[in-house]
Amino acid sequence: MKLYKAVDVLKAHKILLYQPQVSLKDGLAREWNWIQSLAKRAECDRESKAFILQL
Repeated sequence: MKLYKAVDVLKAHKILLYQPQVSLKDGLAREWNWIQSLAKRAECDRESKAFILQL
C-alpha cells in the first residue's frame, strides 16, 4: 500500500485547471470547525427531543 505524505494537486491542475483557493492548514481548520458545529447541533437536537419527551 502506497502512503502519501504530501498533497499533490499537479494532476488536478493539468486535467481540470484546478487552483486551490484555501491553504491546506486553513482548509483543515475550517473542516474541523464545521464538524464541531455539526456535533453541537446534534447535541442540541438530542437535548430538545429529550425535553419534548418529558412533556
